[in-house]
Amino acid sequence: MSLNLTVKAKATGLRNEGDTSAFIICGMESANSQEAMGTIKGLTIGLYSLNGVSASVTCTAVNGYANSTPLYSSKTLATNTNGTAATINWDASDFGGTAGNPLAQNDYWSITCNLPAKTSVGYMVTQFNVNVPAT
Repeated sequence: MSLNLTVKAKATGLRNEGDTSAFIICGMESANSQEAMGTIKGLTIGLYSLNGVSASVTCTAVNGYANSTPLYSSKTLATNTNGTAATINWDASDFGGTAGNPLAQNDYWSITCNLPAKTSVGYMVTQFNVNVPAT
């Protein structure tokens, strides 16, 4: 087994500072099993170019766990050349549901990306439909 020591976790994100692509996986915050909190309505990942050159990034959101039947949705985008985030967003329509509804299945969400050289994951967001307790 060899490690790609050019992929580094830093305060500003997970950065691929190397010269080759690397697969990364990011676990997402979950709350679907905690009905008092609410349900997940969407996932977002923010991707950056580290060198001002656009790169094509493919990421796959997955919901599932070992011995389950996972749900997958892959998307590809080009990073921006001006230093701003390019975002990939997933909602229920990406998994066979209706946009605006909670995401299907369970709590085990992650996003895997083939992170090209000189690109970075700057942030990830889980959007919730928060349940408000009755007064």
